[in-house]
Amino acid sequence: MTLIKATDDDFRVCRIDFTTLVNLQRAAEEFGWSTRWTSVEALQSQVADSWILLQTFLRQRAADGQSMVRCFLLFATKGDGLTGGVTTLDVDPAALRLLDRIDTDPVVRSAMMDMFLLATGGIAMVTKR
Repeated sequence: MTLIKATDDDFRVCRIDFTTLVNLQRAAEEFGWSTRWTSVEALQSQVADSWILLQTFLRQRAADGQSMVRCFLLFATKGDGLTGGVTTLDVDPAALRLLDRIDTDPVVRSAMMDMFLLATGGIAMVTKR
């Protein structure tokens, strides 16, 4: 396991659609990777059919030697559409190279990395004092 830094070539933040997420899930199922939903149906029951942000953060290697990249996903949860969710998904590096990036500017890249770090730690609405 190797952490991916914002300055690494394989660091990327992508905005993907729901269909792309389903396709990435199906590929993770086919590869037998453990960092995924239990099924496409489980994904569909939790994730709103909307845009999703994906950020690479960890290089992995499966027991069979196959490479994968663990990614954070930030998405709207199913229901009222106001609640977000953060989880991880293992993605084939070849599939990642096909996704459109939104992080080409170094300042944006750094800001997106900070946003994902906050999101993974938990975000709550705060009443100002």
